[in-house]
Amino acid sequence: LGGAMKQHSIVYNQDLNDGRNQDTNNGIIKYPDNVAEASKKLFSQEAIPVEAKAITAEGGKIIKVVTDAFSEKYPSGIEFATSIGKVVISRRSIRNSFNHGIYQAKLDSISSLGEGVKNMVYIGSERDFNDKPITNHFFAYPIEYDGERRYVFCRVRHSDSGRPSFYVHEVISEKDIQKENQSFIDAAHVAKATRDMRGLALYTKIIAEFYRKGKEKDKSILNQMAGENAKTAALDKLEQAKTMAGDKTQEDIYK
Repeated sequence: LGGAMKQHSIVYNQDLNDGRNQDTNNGIIKYPDNVAEASKKLFSQEAIPVEAKAITAEGGKIIKVVTDAFSEKYPSGIEFATSIGKVVISRRSIRNSFNHGIYQAKLDSISSLGEGVKNMVYIGSERDFNDKPITNHFFAYPIEYDGERRYVFCRVRHSDSGRPSFYVHEVISEKDIQKENQSFIDAAHVAKATRDMRGLALYTKIIAEFYRKGKEKDKSILNQMAGENAKTAALDKLEQAKTMAGDKTQEDIYK
């Protein structure tokens, strides 16, 4: 965004929601079965560089500036397939994203969506707080912004009888995720907090919990390694554990 941009549209056919389960974590967020793999992918993948303060405007026209820039770059929008159906990021998606807060990092992050959806990681889902027939699905990807790693946190609002609606909700600092991890108490605390919170605080807590869930799953798989000759050894888990032990683990990320 900013400056002349080549016009193009994007269509991605990715099953970004693969691995969803129906088990409710703490009664609110449903995390995917492949949470260890998904979490490691999110927190270790290369971040997309995003220019800071690229979107500027005077006279309160900032939203028009960013939506015009998006439409110029992606005249047909960005379309990608998930297991909940086709999702389209349109001009309206961008405009509506700023009904949920306007700040510089969020404005600038819009330029990264074309690349971001290629490696977007599915975090989980929750039913509507007000018991409406709506499920919210959460995705994120990393950007490098203003000298630090941050995460673009997106929501797909899916009505049981309608089309999915896409929103960029927040841009979350890795430092804030670290702080949230350090202040973690227990699952009951997370459940209460996610019921009471909204906006940036809520989504920071969700992504931090996603990190913790992934780390717990990692440890669980490693603990299943009983030895290749043991009768009870889970050999498939053993091989996975060996691979994971040789990789950079999630605990390395936040040291």
